[in-house]
Amino acid sequence: MAAYNASFYISEAIDSVLNQEYPNWELLIVNDGSKDNTKEIIKGFKDSRVKYFEQKNKGVSAARNVGLNNMNGDFFCFLDSDDLFSPHSLLNRLKVFDQDEELEFVDGIVEVFEHKTSKTIRKFSPSFYGNPFSELIALNDSCFFAPTWLVKVVKNKKYHFNEELSHCEDILFYLTISKDGGKYSFSNSISYLYREGNVSAMSNLKKLELGYFTLLKEIKEWSFVSKIEKINLRKKVKMIMTKSYLSRFQVLNAIQVYFK
Repeated sequence: MAAYNASFYISEAIDSVLNQEYPNWELLIVNDGSKDNTKEIIKGFKDSRVKYFEQKNKGVSAARNVGLNNMNGDFFCFLDSDDLFSPHSLLNRLKVFDQDEELEFVDGIVEVFEHKTSKTIRKFSPSFYGNPFSELIALNDSCFFAPTWLVKVVKNKKYHFNEELSHCEDILFYLTISKDGGKYSFSNSISYLYREGNVSAMSNLKKLELGYFTLLKEIKEWSFVSKIEKINLRKKVKMIMTKSYLSRFQVLNAIQVYFK
């Protein structure tokens, strides 16, 4: 869990892990240079399974790398400091792994809720089975909504975020760890509760645009991705950003990104 000025919601996030039906976990929290009382809140939890790390502010990707470099388990996943796990999040996804030894990635239903009222806004239900790389490169929503995968650790596979990215870092990470194989599946139960409406990375559209186009630049160098896949990815990114800007009535930015 990367945490930056997370004092409003991080207690709820930590509690959602403490309340897991599956008890054999460790929670690595990386304080990314917070200026509020995030550290004091985290330190207030005395459960030995909660591990605290801190660094100067380097961004979410660097914070997640600290967690990846210090984890001990056979599986890992991410939880943003303003989101929640359902009580059966870990247990139900681990049960899916038991059904197929070729699985490396297991997702679950994501429930999106409004941050003030906690009212459910919508749900994302994954629907894909198999290697997810082609679905990810097409930005299809059949296997990706947010960084919600439970990942099985494979020996000699490198798990590392590009620290230049603070947006779209999760898509690039999943593309990188799935490009050499590994199957994806999902649990039919709610695994992740995603808080919408809170001030977050997604609210800064210019940074989101930069993230997407940095992703395109990275993918452009991948010789194993076909030319048509790269063209279609660029079209999809431009469509997403154009719609995002128009939804905020930023017409000039929408026009600029459309012709970019």
